[in-house]
Order: sequence, then structure tokens, then C-alpha cells
Amino acid sequence: MATIGDDGGMGRAAPSAQWSDLPDELLEMVRSKVACPRGRIHIAAVCKSWRDAASRHPPPPALPLLLLSPCGWHTWENNKLLYCPEDAGVLKVRLPACLRGTWFNGSFDGGWIAAGRLRARVIIANLFSGVQVPLSKKQRTIACPRHRGLPYLVWKTVFSEAPTSGACLLAAITDTCNLALCRIGSPDSGWTLDRCDKEGLGDIAFCRGVLYGMARESEDVFRYDIGEKEDGAPTITAAHPINVQMRHGPRPMGRGSYDYASYIFDLHGKLAMAVMIKWSGNCQPFFKVFELAEADDANSDTTHDYKWVEVQSLGDYALFLGLASSSRAVHVPAGGRGGVKRNHIYYSKHRCLSTKTNKKFDGKAYLTRPIGGDWMYCKEDQDTDYGVEKIPSVGYHVVGGPYPPVWCLPPDF
Repeated sequence: MATIGDDGGMGRAAPSAQWSDLPDELLEMVRSKVACPRGRIHIAAVCKSWRDAASRHPPPPALPLLLLSPCGWHTWENNKLLYCPEDAGVLKVRLPACLRGTWFNGSFDGGWIAAGRLRARVIIANLFSGVQVPLSKKQRTIACPRHRGLPYLVWKTVFSEAPTSGACLLAAITDTCNLALCRIGSPDSGWTLDRCDKEGLGDIAFCRGVLYGMARESEDVFRYDIGEKEDGAPTITAAHPINVQMRHGPRPMGRGSYDYASYIFDLHGKLAMAVMIKWSGNCQPFFKVFELAEADDANSDTTHDYKWVEVQSLGDYALFLGLASSSRAVHVPAGGRGGVKRNHIYYSKHRCLSTKTNKKFDGKAYLTRPIGGDWMYCKEDQDTDYGVEKIPSVGYHVVGGPYPPVWCLPPDF
């Protein structure tokens, strides 16, 4: 521990004062001058007394951080870097031992991460505290008898609630079977899988405790009824197609289009969808947000029970979208939080390409820095659609490794 003081000019060492002995009033003054998350984390990391002083004055709710290069195959890799849109800085986090050599495929509030490993081992741990959620042998592996028990690769995992709750459901999109379910509080059961012959899912989300899925290409939406087997394992008892009128605008042109993306998420307690596409021939792709509503007015198609209503503004919220993490709306004050502004969409995109072959970014894009072998470009989408009002968006384009970046919502530092 560093000390304060010297011999006072008397030729004899005076008692040294510890940094931890600083009065609370001074610590609170220091902390009040530090606005960025990295600075608040560093203050709390000094010692227990500084941490206690920080806890007495809660900071604003945490904003998502972008976990770059979310795969570390080397067990000796001790650190991960997170990009902070609030101050355009990078935060280094020491990686818990259980997460080394894994790829990350999901996240939940407070720093919780869902991760996978070769042989389809499932790991749930906190990126910041290192706490690992205990899973039974059955819960640690996803395998399907129809595929000779081969382990799965998990593309995305979502949580129904905090993984510290025994009632927490994990829902995962896998590379072979559409959907897999597991209940953390049922250690005697493992993962149950949906039918393998259905149209592939592009996204899944819990909204008010109900699980929804969206087909990858058609954008068809399903509401799942979840029952329970004798051993406590959750199982899908029914997948109800939602009879919703097709949204307006163009449709995706085949799989793998880099200019198309779609996500579903909970927006103020209602199911919502964000779609990026080239909405007309004279504009670049941009996002529109739609909210699911009952088709109860005279202008609706009477053959459908629901319709997609476009959301013109997010109000005092910003929307964070990502392929491998739960999309979420986060409150942002009217003045913004550093580089994060209200009524904005922040999204991550990923290309498994060499940076030398990537020529997509124009003069408005700028390279932030290379992170763990990947390169990230931050690009604010330009208003080139001839006056059409839209929600502003900022893209974080990661080029390099095989796994997409993950939005991580840390504890409130």
C-alpha cells in the first residue's frame, strides 16, 4: 500500500499515513470530480475504505460496454478489453479463470456472461467478480440425440432473470437445433431442444417473462409456451405463430446480406423489433424500430390480430443492439452521458475478414484501435435519405476474429 508523508525534516521518519486513512469527505470530493466509468472503477479498486466511500454515493446506472474479441482460446489469456461508448475509452478487466479459453454468447445485467467452450460446455460467470454459477454435469452440455449426441455451438443465450435465481431460464440458439432451454434451479435435468426441422431462428428475447423467437429470414414471430418435465427440465409445449401483419418496407434479399439485420427485444414492456435494411434505392441502410400492437383500428388488415407500428422516437432512451447479446433500451438523460445520447441506436456489427481486405468504410469512419487482433471502426450513420426522419444510429464495426462482440452491462460502479 502506498503511504503519505516523509520525515518532516526532523531527521526521523514520521508515522506514515495510508491512502486508506483519507477522510470520507475528501474521498467523496475526489469521486465527484470523476465522471467516466473507468475512473470510478479505479477509485473503487484502491482499497476497501475507498470502495465503501464510493458506495455511499451511488453512481448513475451503468451503460453497456462492448466486449471486443470475445474469444480467448489461450488459457493463459488473463485480460479482456471493453470499449466504453460513454468516454470512448477502453477498460481492461482481468478474466476469471473459468472464462479463459471460451467464447462469449450472452450477457445479463450486473456483469453476467454466458460462455461456451469446446465440447459445448456451458459456463455462466460474472466477468467482474469472477463468481461462477454452479451447473450440473447435464446442464453444462447441450447435445441432441438426432445428431448422434454431437456437442453444439451456441450462437446466442438469453436470460429470463438474474442467473443467481433458481427460477432463471436460459434460452439458446444453437447451430443445429433451433432452440435449447435449461432451468438453472433444476440440476437433475439438462437442456431440452426444440425440433430440428423448423426454420432457423434469427433472434430470441424474453418480454415480460414470455419467450419469443423471430425467424431468420421471414421475420415470422413465435410465442413459446414453456412447461416442465418430471425431472424439472423446461420444455416447449407449444410455439404459437403470432398472426401479425407484415411490416411495411423491403424484405431481406437472401441469407448473409451484410446490409440487413433484425432484432427483437423488450421495449417498455412490449415486444419490439429493430430492422436495418436499405429502405429505398436512394439511401444507405438504416434502422427502423417497430412495436407490436393489436390490430384494432379501421386502418388495420382485418385478417391479422397484430400489426407492427413504427416507433418514431426512443425518447429518453438509447437502444443497444448486438448479435450475441440481449438487445436492450437504456435510460439516458436529456443532456446525454458523454458520447451516449438519448434517442440513439448503438449497434455492433461483425465481419470475419482480414482488415486488409475490408474496404467498406468511407471517409466518415475512423479506426479506434486494434483490440486482441480485431479492428474496430466506429461510424455514425449518415443522413443520406433525402430528409426522411429516422432514429440516429452509431455502428461499431469489428473486423477480424470469428466471434461477434458482446454488449455487457456491468455493475453500477
